[in-house]
Amino acid sequence: MPASSSYKFSGWGGACSGTSSTCTVSMTAAKNVTATFTAIPVYRLASTVSTTGGGTWGSILKLSATLSGSTLNLTVNKKDGSSFSTGGTLYFKVGTYETYGENRCQLSITAGTFSKSCTHNLATFSGYPKDFYVRFNSSNGGFAWVGFIRATLQ
Repeated sequence: MPASSSYKFSGWGGACSGTSSTCTVSMTAAKNVTATFTAIPVYRLASTVSTTGGGTWGSILKLSATLSGSTLNLTVNKKDGSSFSTGGTLYFKVGTYETYGENRCQLSITAGTFSKSCTHNLATFSGYPKDFYVRFNSSNGGFAWVGFIRATLQ
């Protein structure tokens, strides 16, 4: 089998066992050896930027994403490039921006912060596609949200 970036070696069977990259078989009689390969999950993003949002102040946030293998990095900042004028908490959520949604990362911010990032391992999720949102709850009251960035498993 030719080398492929879509599969990885997962072990030997038959007259060999284990996960070593080589297997030596003494051919004293007919023997069977099997090498098992498993598919490497391939994740994709439907988009890498979202400015769709709302909340108390309307659509003020921008959500950007980068993907490397199964590592998804999400960064949130204000759409106009300015810093946050108030402190609060950023919630990186899955499925919805609402408070009852699954919270995957929670970061405090202070006034003057320009952006914050959170990294997710997509291999820890099941049931694709997954939609990622960010919700900002201000320490002065009010909130804003942005999203979604959709991750799929091929």
